[in-house]
Amino acid sequence: MLSRCDFVVLCIELNDSTYHIIGDKELSALKKTAVLVNMGRGKLVDEAALVSHLKDRTFFGAGLDTVETEPLPADSPLWDLDNVILTPHMTPAQPDKDEIMLSYILKNIGAYRRGESYVNRVSEGSLFTVNL
Repeated sequence: MLSRCDFVVLCIELNDSTYHIIGDKELSALKKTAVLVNMGRGKLVDEAALVSHLKDRTFFGAGLDTVETEPLPADSPLWDLDNVILTPHMTPAQPDKDEIMLSYILKNIGAYRRGESYVNRVSEGSLFTVNL
């Protein structure tokens, strides 16, 4: 499917099955005009393979909201590539953040009492446990 995509946008969680989900094989499959956008987690993409493909221009470019090592080291080649757009990976300030968090807590207390599923539950499968 990657060979037919104009844009590949990553906005999935990082866990053992998504670690480096985009590597050399996947980057090689992208068409010449494709753009890779990662706004999920940096470790979804094998950064060494990404840099190699960007330098070789095997696909058009990348928009990166997150990278493997944050903050991005000053000596990273990503800074100097003209086919990369880097943006800061940060959540904007929300004036009602505390109220939203409290509402989740109250919803989950109610769900617990009723024996229902929790809101935003973290499961063992959603944890990232790869040791490098």
